[in-house]
Amino acid sequence: MLERALDAGVPAGWVTADAVYGNRPALRGWLETRQLPYVLAVTATEPLLARPRAPTTAARLAGRTPPHGWLRVSAGRGAKGRRWYAWTRVALDSTDAPPGWQRWLLVRRSLTSGELASYACAGPAGLPLVALVRVAGSRWRVEEALAGRQGAVRPG
Repeated sequence: MLERALDAGVPAGWVTADAVYGNRPALRGWLETRQLPYVLAVTATEPLLARPRAPTTAARLAGRTPPHGWLRVSAGRGAKGRRWYAWTRVALDSTDAPPGWQRWLLVRRSLTSGELASYACAGPAGLPLVALVRVAGSRWRVEEALAGRQGAVRPG
């Protein structure tokens, strides 16, 4: 579906999706060949390549972040106001990424429960962490809109 939309000229600045799609390395690679930046949720056990090409998981990388490596940033507005979380990102191996691109693991930590959520990301090198957070937060708006749409149509 995404390929058809892009081939038809539908503009897209970013791709964001849940772990059903983010856990697919082939999709991440395809997006990079199209030079389409992404922020895709991944499970804690998703295999990733840290620098330099050392296989690990999202959970292990997040666990290596020191306390001072987390920033409190809003992921945008929600039903109850701004959604504040602690965020960090870890550079991933980017040796085979498109020229001028970089890969990261973005990790969100709940300020109340400490629960973690992880995102595989890629885009132009030098992107600030807040740009990735903004894209990660935009996924919720889409999900909320879809949930509202589904709730409006009730079988008869």
